[in-house]
Amino acid sequence: MNPILDLAGNPAGLQALLGMLDRPHVLLGVYDPSDCLDFANETFRHAFQLDDAPRGMTFADVILHGVIKSINDRYGHAAGDAVLRDFAEICRVALRQSDLLGRIGGEEFLLVFPNTSFDDAVAAVERIRGSLAERVVPIEGYAPIGYSFSCGVCNVESTDDVNSALARADRALYAAKHAGRNRVVTRRAG
Repeated sequence: MNPILDLAGNPAGLQALLGMLDRPHVLLGVYDPSDCLDFANETFRHAFQLDDAPRGMTFADVILHGVIKSINDRYGHAAGDAVLRDFAEICRVALRQSDLLGRIGGEEFLLVFPNTSFDDAVAAVERIRGSLAERVVPIEGYAPIGYSFSCGVCNVESTDDVNSALARADRALYAAKHAGRNRVVTRRAG
């Protein structure tokens, strides 16, 4: 259960959230696109629509740079899967139990930081990015592979909906990619 969300007065919501959290992406142990977006919507609802005092919430849209397709083409799908699993494991170690990591596309992931300030979420993403600087993934029969990512981070305001916040995070992500990759770009609402 997510200890940040106060669902004690909403048994149906609690059951829905618990059911959702029990369905990780099989390969990576992270949430699939549908469950990830459901979690983001439920977290948003509890952060801004049900509470008397709004809580902070931050989204981070992460992409591994063209890595998976090129690794799959050069070394095979098992190698690409190894890199995805490595990234998921690094995130699991770095994130709090209340945070969510979901795969929303081939090389694209969403991090949801409920009850988190914008600056704390950016610091968490930078720690993850920094941990990849010297990291390599062993690939049987080949030299180990290093990889990096870019990320767009945005705060979520009570005037947002999940789609507008995700669009802002996505715009920040693409600005990071076009600014030279392996970086974090932020976008604040307003």
